[in-house]
Amino acid sequence: MSSSCTLTAKLTVPLTGLQRAVTREAVWVAALELVKTALPLDDVIFVLVDDPTAPVYLRSTAAVRDWERFAGLSLSREGSSLREGALVETIDRDLGSNCRWRRVWVEEILEPMGWHFGMYLRFRSGAGRAAQGGLMGLREASRGKFTLAEMEIATHLQPMLEAAVRRAGEQERQEATQFALQHLVRTLPWPVAVVGAEGDVVFSNRAGREAMAAWSHGGIAFLRTLKPGGDLPQDLQATCRALASEWRDRKGGSARSSARKVTLNHQSDPSFRAEVELVEAPPGGGAQSSFVIIFSIPAPRHAECQKALAALPRLTSAELGVVRLAAAGEANGEIAVKLGVSLSTVRTHLRNVFKKLGISCRSRLAPLSEVLGKSSPGVGTGKAATGDGESAQP
Repeated sequence: MSSSCTLTAKLTVPLTGLQRAVTREAVWVAALELVKTALPLDDVIFVLVDDPTAPVYLRSTAAVRDWERFAGLSLSREGSSLREGALVETIDRDLGSNCRWRRVWVEEILEPMGWHFGMYLRFRSGAGRAAQGGLMGLREASRGKFTLAEMEIATHLQPMLEAAVRRAGEQERQEATQFALQHLVRTLPWPVAVVGAEGDVVFSNRAGREAMAAWSHGGIAFLRTLKPGGDLPQDLQATCRALASEWRDRKGGSARSSARKVTLNHQSDPSFRAEVELVEAPPGGGAQSSFVIIFSIPAPRHAECQKALAALPRLTSAELGVVRLAAAGEANGEIAVKLGVSLSTVRTHLRNVFKKLGISCRSRLAPLSEVLGKSSPGVGTGKAATGDGESAQP
């Protein structure tokens, strides 16, 4: 077996590790194993910077006396002005010092640390121009100069290392962007929840958790009166499953089209809405689709109306029938005719309704008409007080 085939076989595992690396630390570990397998080196120094405002990433197998200077040389025009088009260069203490960038490296890095030979692999930014960092392999005098064959190996490895560095940088930028967006969403008053493919809530802000709790326990009247919940209400889970099923049918070709966004009204409070949208995963990846749920909460009602909504379960069925018609704008006489009771019974029920709901006048019933239009769980189950029952006579 030729030496090149032997080297290729040895590099299989390190190259696989490099291709799988998605963080800077993982790239450093894989790059170290790769270059030390491919080349006889005593030490390796690895420096990266992705943003002028970000801290420089430095790793080394040896103690470096002046990290800041090394990083500066790696990223500055002074230290990384290689020959045009050259991304791999050698530094030799025995060569003349007529080249400024070599002289700087020899005088400030190699000689003080006792190294004799260096090989520098530069990493460019995605634009292909600005220096993003580099890897330097170092040798003592006993190992001799870097040969042309070793330079060819390094030249072959450089684009693989550079690609891994860019990939890790892009991954970290995406994570930083996601973190910033999550921080923004957490601080917004809009109720938002992100749901995974299995129906589990993977992210929600506080407003979203409050909305989910209110949705599960009777509607908008209970917003901020309950402990914020982290579980997705069952009807919203069912909606997510239905959207996912339609999407899979469409992807499989068994359906021409499918909805990707559905708006649900709360069963007891139609003004309380949830918009469920299916977000498809990027093609070619292993990620699953997810759902974004944005709750629509109506403008805050008068404090007196909010209190009245919370007290609705205290009403009897007879009181609920009267108040539903009164909230819709019916006069007392019309209510009496529709319900088949006397006018005095209607007035008695209304007096007790006002007392139970804590409202001061008939106009406060109008904002409740939308809620009262549908029967709510637990509403109208209160017991009638003496003289105020369903069988009250004129």
